[in-house]
Parts: sequence; C-alpha cells; structure tokens
Amino acid sequence: MVDTIYSAMEFYGKGDPCFGGTAADWALYKTVDGGHAFVSAADAQRRKLVMAYFPTEAEAEKAGAAASTRKGSISAVPIKPRLEVPTAQISWIVGNKHVCEGDGELAEDFAERAKRAGAADADLIAQIVAYALACDRENQAVGRAIPALENVWTQTLQPQTVRAIPRRGPQHELQVRKLSRYTVQITNGTTTDEEGTIGYGRPLRTFFLQAFPDTETDECALWLGAFIEEYPTLESIIEAARARGSEVRGLPGK
Repeated sequence: MVDTIYSAMEFYGKGDPCFGGTAADWALYKTVDGGHAFVSAADAQRRKLVMAYFPTEAEAEKAGAAASTRKGSISAVPIKPRLEVPTAQISWIVGNKHVCEGDGELAEDFAERAKRAGAADADLIAQIVAYALACDRENQAVGRAIPALENVWTQTLQPQTVRAIPRRGPQHELQVRKLSRYTVQITNGTTTDEEGTIGYGRPLRTFFLQAFPDTETDECALWLGAFIEEYPTLESIIEAARARGSEVRGLPGK
C-alpha cells in the first residue's frame, strides 16, 4: 500500500538569513487560480493557500521546476498523509471504482467524497486527493509489470463498435480505440440498472462490471473485476454475473 505523498521545496540564496544572508527555503503551494507558486509559509498563511501535494516524487519535481521563478534547487519531499486520511478505504475505492479513469475524474470524485464526509480543511482534502492519485499510480505500475493480455478488449467488443459510443454522464463521445467502459442494461430479475457499466481495466488486466449503485453512497451492489486478471475474457465476467443472478444486456452483437 502507498505510504507517502510528496510536496516540493525550493532552496535559493546564500548564507543564514538570521545573519544577513539571503537563503530561503519555500514550499510549493496551490494558488487561487489553480496554478502553483513557491511562497514562504508566512505568506501562504496570510493568503490562505494550501500546500501542493503530488502522488509521486517525479511529479512533484516536475511541478516545482515548472513553477520556479528564481531557478533555485528543487527537491521533492516525501510526506506521510495525515492520520485523518482514510488510506485503506481510499486504496480500495481506487482499485475497485476508478479503473482506467483520468486524473481529473478521480480527483473530483475524492474531493466530493471528502466534503460529503464533513472534511472542511482544504489541506486535508488536498492530501486525500493526492493519496488517491498515488494509489492510482501504484495500480498502473502493477499493471505494467504483468504480461499484457493482448487485444482482450478489442478482440471482443471493437468489431461491433466502429461508431463512437456515448458515456454515462455528460454527453460527449469517445473514439473506440480509447474506449475502456461501456454502458449496458443489467437485470437481476426484480431490478434493472439501465446504466450498468462493463469495461476492461488495463492496469489490472481484467474486465470489470458495476451495477445497482446505492443512492446514498454510490457503492455498487454488483461489483466484479476488482483483482488482477480476475476476469480475463468478456465471457468469463458475463458468466460470473449470471452465477450471481444477473444478466447483462445491450452489448454490441448480443
């Protein structure tokens, strides 16, 4: 499990400032306009800025180099997340609910989750989001370390999905070659979810299926494909859903 997130520091100048030197060690903060800037702790407190947190050392260093105006020495600093950050829960949600999602979608979801849970501290929310992204990076690294199951997704669905496919949520379209999920109808005999989700998660090398979300928590009653190579074929996950009393309908050619 991930145990650190990162911030960035910049050291600039010479000598000890207490004895007339100009040296300063500033942290990277997130500015009001969404950018980043190196500022002193006192200035950040006055402006009510939140320190910028990153999921990896490389990303912290890259953001620091881009934000530096004085071109000082940039360092990524590992940080233990605050005790209030629910690390185990975040790791589980990322691995099960955010397969192949972009950073923006993941960050927005966890910021909203934190606020719904009562988090009002902007620094805490920033750490929660950074930790979620760190978990996502770890999942991607695991996926890259496993031999690829070549063309699993394209060999099953692509021949029937030459057209662009609408996604759940805002009505924008994705090109087929970028497709990672597809909206289907899933029924268990008594209830039907018209917006069930089936897809292929490349980091975990498995098909996944989600349906029947709780109206309060958004957690799904039917949730398959949370582990590495759990369902390597489309047929295997459809059969797994059927074994649990659910039928998947609406797949191309089905």
